[in-house]
Amino acid sequence: MSMIQRSLLRMSQQVTAVINLPLQPSEPSIFASLSLHGQDRIRLQFPDDIISDIRSIISAAWEFGITSSDEAYRYELKGRPFGGHHFLTSHEKTEAVQARRLVRDILAFLYIRSWQLIYELIFRRFPPDAPPLPAVEWIRVINDAEKMDGVDTDADYIGAAIAKMRDVFQSLDLFEKGEWDNDCYEFRLRNRPFIQRGVEANKVRLMNLRLVELLDELGWTSHATVCQNSGGDECGMPDTWYFVKPKGSGV
Repeated sequence: MSMIQRSLLRMSQQVTAVINLPLQPSEPSIFASLSLHGQDRIRLQFPDDIISDIRSIISAAWEFGITSSDEAYRYELKGRPFGGHHFLTSHEKTEAVQARRLVRDILAFLYIRSWQLIYELIFRRFPPDAPPLPAVEWIRVINDAEKMDGVDTDADYIGAAIAKMRDVFQSLDLFEKGEWDNDCYEFRLRNRPFIQRGVEANKVRLMNLRLVELLDELGWTSHATVCQNSGGDECGMPDTWYFVKPKGSGV
């Protein structure tokens, strides 16, 4: 067989393989979304059974309660869960921490129910016969003007991660102090780095890169970035970062 004939045979086999591929998946994908609006509203676009379960999560995680809901599956919460907190008062800190835990609990529930986060807060459901996703633990990182609320997890080994995060801040001359507050660890940083420009802004980018490298080294993978402290500005920049790692894997 000549070289040309062999090439034509290979091309024929490739074309046959493409033609034999299914033109459509066996079951169409289902897409859904979660969105945060203003200072106090959550809107859900999911199947009814998922929405019912998420409402229960909201009621359990947000102690201030639900003011109202409507037929568009929009829930108005009491207080200001997304209200531009500056963590100045004890009540603001409590609201800010609970709001992050609320979103974390919703993300964790959707993960368990095989909803894959594909872009911002848009999800795609895995087919019913797909293997279950591995069990994971969650951690979140919040950027405020002068604070990084760095750790919120039930893992008993998290002290080692806190110490290594502190080393990152100290290496960049950003660390001022750290303390536990509202059952999460808060780093206070010097010179309000998140509102700086120029060279100082570049230092924040470097800090974020080193934190991601550290968390990756410890087994944490980025799952979602969310704008949760917009104070009504729905085009705000993401300020809360959620990471996951396989459950039971340790630091």
